Amino acid sequence: MAELASHIAEIFTWYQGTFNVDEFNLAKYIYDKGDISQSSNIFQKFEINFAEAKKAIEDSDEANYFNNWTLKAGEAVFIGPLPKIQAIRGFLYNHIYHILNLHLIYLGHNYGLLYDVHKYKYLLNLLLKQCQQESRYQ
Repeated sequence: MAELASHIAEIFTWYQGTFNVDEFNLAKYIYDKGDISQSSNIFQKFEINFAEAKKAIEDSDEANYFNNWTLKAGEAVFIGPLPKIQAIRGFLYNHIYHILNLHLIYLGHNYGLLYDVHKYKYLLNLLLKQCQQESRYQ
């Protein structure tokens, strides 16, 4: 469960590599998730990464949204080339929804699919607290 929660925080580090460059190469991507044994650490990482993602969006140039974008690991191409705007919606945003919904299913919540970006901080905090209370966190 902590791995899934940490992954939500990590996804926000992908914004720079999606919004502001035309090729995101995972071979050059390094992410230190830190100590995920405490929910407060994950939430702190989330706050930092969320702020960086917001800045990446603010710094992006909409004129480049139709540039081709590619996700690679070394020379291996995983996604693309495709218009960056499609990668933003299809790869970046949908992956967050996917992981957040896995949390909800795991915890037995029947909210249906969640597509409200404004609820992330609240729900992540709620999920981490509930995991600790139910001893499902480890």
